[in-house]
Amino acid sequence: MSAIGETLRRIGGPGRREHTPAIVVGLGHGATHWINATLYILLPFIGRDLGLSYTEIGSLVSLMFIAAFCANVTSGPLVDLIGRRIVFQAAALLIGGIALVGIGFAKSIVLLAVFVAGIGFSISLWHPAAFTFLARRYPAGRGLALSLHNLGASLGDAAAPIVAGTLLTIFTWGETALISSIPMFATLVMVLTMLREPAGEAEPVQSGKKGADYLKGMALLVRNSAILKLFLMSGLRSATQNGVLVFLPLYMVGVLSESPATVGATIMTLQIGGMIAGPPAGLWSDRIGRRPVALAGLGAATILIAGVTWAPSTAVLIALAGLIGFAIFAVRPVVHSWTIDLSAKETSGSAVSMLFMAQVAMTATVPVIGGMVADRWGLAAVFHIFAVTCLLATLIVVFMPNTRPEA
Repeated sequence: MSAIGETLRRIGGPGRREHTPAIVVGLGHGATHWINATLYILLPFIGRDLGLSYTEIGSLVSLMFIAAFCANVTSGPLVDLIGRRIVFQAAALLIGGIALVGIGFAKSIVLLAVFVAGIGFSISLWHPAAFTFLARRYPAGRGLALSLHNLGASLGDAAAPIVAGTLLTIFTWGETALISSIPMFATLVMVLTMLREPAGEAEPVQSGKKGADYLKGMALLVRNSAILKLFLMSGLRSATQNGVLVFLPLYMVGVLSESPATVGATIMTLQIGGMIAGPPAGLWSDRIGRRPVALAGLGAATILIAGVTWAPSTAVLIALAGLIGFAIFAVRPVVHSWTIDLSAKETSGSAVSMLFMAQVAMTATVPVIGGMVADRWGLAAVFHIFAVTCLLATLIVVFMPNTRPEA
């Protein structure tokens, strides 16, 4: 914790009050990822109890990403034009908490679909408001501040699998979902009581810029070839990452017959790898540029994912999962910082929203396609597809401009 505190002092200035926004926003981000990670652990057991095929399970996850896409269509422009970033963050947490409670009571695939969609909406609603809040609060250390935001996500991603896996050894999946909703409401209270909009930052873009000028900035954004390449690369990376997170638990339960606790420990190890990689990756991308860090992470992840089905034992698979997490999650804060680097301040919220639209649009196809592949050729074949998508993302990075934050 002392290292994190020193980092926050360096990017935010002296005094504990300077640390509070980054810590609270990071915890809120962790909560949105907590519900997502919890869902991935619950799905193999929901599918088994309700008699769902892999295609049906994959379709539920695809629906979650479609809902996330729909949320992104409006959330970024609304953040830019209305402001009120704290309100948007609070709404995301409330929706996510209600969705997880609903999953706890759902006994049909139709009800599950409704509440799984709510999780997707919650996750996407969070990001434009949180990213722009931090980018404006810590302008000189944008890459590192956003990597700490992602550290919060990794904490939620790492804690949820082992907690959910342990709870599943005692409770049903419905009871586990209800218990797991508690952190969402706790962080909602923190966001509402501990965050404040800095003076002038709650004002919408149009307070000093006409709507026509904003639309002109958006037009320039979509004509920016570098940022469009970044969106494509990020979509492939996200599809790979989420594909592994969805299908590794299914593989461990359906093929290896592992216990809920072992599945939770494996996904926790994967997420811990990402948690360790995030802040150093953000720091190095601020120093040497975004491209070298992205190339290293994606290239390593391609090789590691290809080796998943060759793991000779559970212990080796768990270790491999940790390395995959370290490699592929290291790229996440780099992509977020890269997006801000390549966009104007006035359209940064919309740029983040477009980034996540690109990610969810590509990621939404992966679970249902992966489910169909698994039903026809087995779960092992799915990981070969993920290795290819990660390789394509790596090749795109080669043609990207190298950027660093503005002084």
